Amino acid sequence: MFNHLLVSLSAISLPVIFVVYFVGVFTPGPNNAMLLLSGQRIGFRRTIPHGFGIAAGMVALITVQGIFFGELFQVFPWSYRILQLAFSAFLLWLAYKIATVDVKAKAEADPTFPIPFGFWRAFLFQAINPKAWSIVGVIITNYGSGRHDTLAFESVIIAVSCFPLSLISCTLWTSFGMALRSWLSEPKRARAFYRLMAVLLVVALVLGYTEDLSRLWQAYSGS
Repeated sequence: MFNHLLVSLSAISLPVIFVVYFVGVFTPGPNNAMLLLSGQRIGFRRTIPHGFGIAAGMVALITVQGIFFGELFQVFPWSYRILQLAFSAFLLWLAYKIATVDVKAKAEADPTFPIPFGFWRAFLFQAINPKAWSIVGVIITNYGSGRHDTLAFESVIIAVSCFPLSLISCTLWTSFGMALRSWLSEPKRARAFYRLMAVLLVVALVLGYTEDLSRLWQAYSGS
């Protein structure tokens, strides 16, 4: 068994996985938009639990998907659709709360506003985040050894190895938000910024349905 693990470890390309993973987690998406807002609104120190929640959630997601959910989505494709719809509903609510926030009030003034996000909410958010599932799916499917008997071991190695990259990405996006604090002290600018972030979240949501929209367009064009 130990020899199998060594062969499996040599078969996975960790440097390539690091590049693919970092590009995936660093590019704009729901996690990074929330970190940007959190850094701008409540500062770096109070956003730290949020960042650790994202990083820990990605570790759990890589491990769990590698062991269980890859085959589940193949056998029951509708289960991914349920995940996608749940995420869509949450993201639309999130966009609405961000677009309508009172920019003059402190974060704690509106208990329904999702900042500070906190460790556990950020951790659990990864479970319904299709972008996170997509990143993990690409890595497990394309860059693993393909051996079912060592998939759990590979998933744990990849998850632990990618944890620091998640923290780096979270730190950078929170820092971007911190850098905007003084510029957004003007309420009009802050209001425009929050509405822009809300629009970007909705755009990210729509992009998740690209394949569905493409099929609808093809059906419409062919009719």
